[in-house]
Amino acid sequence: MNRTRRFIKKNFDVEHNDFNKTHPELLDGEVFWLNTIGTQFADIEWKTKREGKQSYAVNGLALKGCNPVFVQKQELLDAGLTV
Repeated sequence: MNRTRRFIKKNFDVEHNDFNKTHPELLDGEVFWLNTIGTQFADIEWKTKREGKQSYAVNGLALKGCNPVFVQKQELLDAGLTV
């Protein structure tokens, strides 16, 4: 089994995927917010937003042409969101 398939098998479950636990670029204190394309990142108003390099579909396959966005969990909680 190649490295990508092992990573997918180990980290992704189509029915129960939680990128807040499995996304390889997630840093401590962050949550996965969404995937963006083009210039959408600039339109996100969260102060602590961070753009990642590789987006994934819920089945674990890499997506081309978009990037993941991560936000500090505390900023979302302070805004009254449930995380």
